[in-house]
Amino acid sequence: MTGSSSRDRRAWPLGVLASAVGAVVASYLARLLSGPLGIAVGEAIGPVAAEVAIGALVVGGMTLGVAPGLWLAARSRVAWAGVLLWGLPVGGGAAGAVGLGLWAAMGGVAGGVAAAVTGSLAGLGAFAAVQWAVASRHTARAGRWAATSLASLFAAFLATFVFGVALAGLGDAAGQGLGGAAFGAAYTAVAGGVLRRMGSRALGSVDPPRS
Repeated sequence: MTGSSSRDRRAWPLGVLASAVGAVVASYLARLLSGPLGIAVGEAIGPVAAEVAIGALVVGGMTLGVAPGLWLAARSRVAWAGVLLWGLPVGGGAAGAVGLGLWAAMGGVAGGVAAAVTGSLAGLGAFAAVQWAVASRHTARAGRWAATSLASLFAAFLATFVFGVALAGLGDAAGQGLGGAAFGAAYTAVAGGVLRRMGSRALGSVDPPRS
């Protein structure tokens, strides 16, 4: 019992660390692949489609890097945590595709600020909608998870922005790597903590399934 309790207490900080590492790897791969992908799709279909593809790759890839750490943080308390291994990157891909695609599509007909705000809000909405759809099959608290995932994504982007500004002098590669670590750590710090509280007040019990 003592060993189980000790492992459970370590799960959240280990999950945060794993998400930070995973997001660093994801940010590197996204940086490597987004340029060639954008060029190929842009030449084949057009500039808006290129932004859709880049958005799906970058945000989907980042959330894919975060997902194992989130699972690690929550698995001892939430029976359905495993579905987030695919549900999180699917939501991230949808968010990036909708957000960046709409931003690009509106850029020619609306002001830059209006396009940015609309695209950002639409992307966040798409992410929350996917998270609700994923969780609703497993828990009656899907709305709470959707709100939590939205707040966690916002915290992750904010942490990335703050690190990007603070570490601007380190160069693109180092700054992007540390920004990726901030993204992953911030997301799981928020989402993992809330998921653990959602799962149970008593160690070992699980979130009630949706009837």
